Amino acid sequence: MQALSARVSGYRQCGRALLLQLSAASTHTTWPHGQASFSSASPAIPNTENTSPSHTGNAHNQRERELILSVLSTVPSPREARKFLNSVSGSETMRNQREFEVRQARLATEQPVVRNPRLLVPGEIHRNTDNQMNVRSSESHGVTEAVPRRLTVAVFVDGLDSNQACANTGKLLAQIQRIGVTPVVLLTNNTTIDEQSSGGYRGIIKRVHQLSDAIEKEGGKARPINESVFFNNPYTPTDLSVDPELIGAAILQGQMPIISPLMADSALQVKVLKTQLAAPALARALSLSTSAQHAMVGSQGEFSLLLARLILLGKSDGLTSADDSVFHRFVNLEEDYNEIAADCKQTETLDLMRNCLSIMPPTAAGIVASVNSDPSLVLKGLISERP
Repeated sequence: MQALSARVSGYRQCGRALLLQLSAASTHTTWPHGQASFSSASPAIPNTENTSPSHTGNAHNQRERELILSVLSTVPSPREARKFLNSVSGSETMRNQREFEVRQARLATEQPVVRNPRLLVPGEIHRNTDNQMNVRSSESHGVTEAVPRRLTVAVFVDGLDSNQACANTGKLLAQIQRIGVTPVVLLTNNTTIDEQSSGGYRGIIKRVHQLSDAIEKEGGKARPINESVFFNNPYTPTDLSVDPELIGAAILQGQMPIISPLMADSALQVKVLKTQLAAPALARALSLSTSAQHAMVGSQGEFSLLLARLILLGKSDGLTSADDSVFHRFVNLEEDYNEIAADCKQTETLDLMRNCLSIMPPTAAGIVASVNSDPSLVLKGLISERP
């Protein structure tokens, strides 16, 4: 009974902590005295001066209630909840900073004897009594200060063929943003589109703005990015690179970037990039922005990324069925691939997941779901560490 009571207490604590995180992440909602409370009593009449119309406030309150219920329905373990909250609050950055300082201090106390002059590092050279050369730094080097890291998920979206799918995806992305996680969204192109057709890229730009509007309607903040992201680079395996400056600038302003898979070639002709090219290039650029000591380009030195998840949203779950309620979650383990591939009906989705996870940090995990799936299922895969 004591063990059961301790477990129940742990679940209550993690639930309370998640609720407090929601209140901190929201720019409008605050709980009195830091506590989440619910009451069936009629609320006091609010002051209507300099306030939005009542229907706007009601819609906002409804969104917050849905978000709280979605998070609570994930039922994370206390350990998973603590790890998620530490990632959002920056505690993980502080822990990495302390580990880095300890490692640097240990290296600073070691004065190795250097016998080969060509292996010397910059500094003053001194000879000891045995005529051996020691290296002593001419100036004290301070410990590099760790850069704050933003908990980030890469989201690749396909299948926004209807207003309902766009609205549901916008709701999911807004909820992810409001719990303190930054989605970096790429609209992928798995359909047959003439790359030189003006109607093709105009349709993609239209979908990008529709998704941004759906996110804003649900209380999120989004920024469409239709150019200056992808460019030709002959020094990469796919001849394609990503400039992350506009992505970092959007995150700095509290906006999630919504990226079009478009690129202008040397003749200024706009090309629609296939998913197999655009998605790995973006995953590589985001992975290169995860350093704990170097800020992301475009962030003005404010942060780097803590890239935790890759989310693939498509017309179905993309793997085994067309059931909108199904979702799949993957850990970054190569040995799981063959077993999953044996039952997979849409191998292109699994191959894309495998390729991108091989580029991302080894701590990242993947989620595959339908654009019409319940947002709480994806939130569960985001917060929980269980497959």
